[in-house]
Amino acid sequence: MSEKLLPITEPPIRLFVNHAYILSVLLNYEKCLPWIYSNYIQIYFLKKSQNFSINFFLGNATKYFYNIPFLEVRTIDKKFFIDKLDDIIKYIIDNIDFGYYLNTIVDEYYIPNSRAYSKYHYMHLIMVYGYNSDRKHFNIFGFDNNHNFTKNHVDFLAFKKAFNSMKGNNKNVRDHYIMSYKVKDVNEIEYPQKNFNYFDYQLDLKLIKESIREYLTSQNSSEKFSMFYTPMANDEFGFGIGVYDHLTKYFEKILNQDDCNNIDFRSIHGLLEHKQLMLSRVKYMQKNSYVDNCDMLIVMLRDIMNQAIILRNLVFKFNITKDKRLIERGAYIADKIKKAEYDALSLMLTKIN
Repeated sequence: MSEKLLPITEPPIRLFVNHAYILSVLLNYEKCLPWIYSNYIQIYFLKKSQNFSINFFLGNATKYFYNIPFLEVRTIDKKFFIDKLDDIIKYIIDNIDFGYYLNTIVDEYYIPNSRAYSKYHYMHLIMVYGYNSDRKHFNIFGFDNNHNFTKNHVDFLAFKKAFNSMKGNNKNVRDHYIMSYKVKDVNEIEYPQKNFNYFDYQLDLKLIKESIREYLTSQNSSEKFSMFYTPMANDEFGFGIGVYDHLTKYFEKILNQDDCNNIDFRSIHGLLEHKQLMLSRVKYMQKNSYVDNCDMLIVMLRDIMNQAIILRNLVFKFNITKDKRLIERGAYIADKIKKAEYDALSLMLTKIN
């Protein structure tokens, strides 16, 4: 086959590509929506970082791919592949022909339209979802040089250089793999068992309520996974709605500085994605009769989302102008969101039976 493209869709989370890539696949399947809307509620933040940095919490950040129901995941050590197998082009084409998407770390120095292209060596996760053997290129998904999350393509030889390169100074232990994955059709499984991953996932109302409570109380959700790994340290990580107090302190630090660096825009945008997803979750739950009489809750969540848009825009303008009055207003908006969100999510808890 000269060309094959696997389906992808625009993901609701683009804060970090590991979430974006998997959601761009799962959202092509109606059966995956209950799992998506049962998760992506709790967030965590880095207390000691020089920048404002948050992420969605779904257990171990490097392992959650393997725990997603109905997802088949395969990994190969990257160094082993380069030393023993080598033909990454054929490997990717064969996987795509069998319906598998691929994630791996590449050196963006060789990836056209990336921010590092032909400028500096930078290791980053990339997703391959298709190929054209006549034009000799792969179809990829990720951030371009304007930080837009978009489709792109890279020729076979440039991709092989990017894959084989290990020159980026930001590589770490998580970088050494090739991951292929697809949503498994239960009809293809010879012995399907419900105690394994291959079953239809039902919306978990108990989990949603538990996650909302943990968010509202800023509980360290990683402590529930102590049978698998050491919980995240409370002096290094914070959780849930406490993110707004942390953001306010971060803004205060900026206000007290003479020279101000840019604020990491990704995490501010991540807060907005969290609000957008909370709103779409309630709409989904009401549409599918998991909750009712949620019109007021939807209005409250939409207002919170709009405030998060204002906060994001204020930070964007600050990064251009360095006008500290924008940060003062941002601190006010953050506190406003915190209070409104506490009321909205407390109401949401009463709606879930």
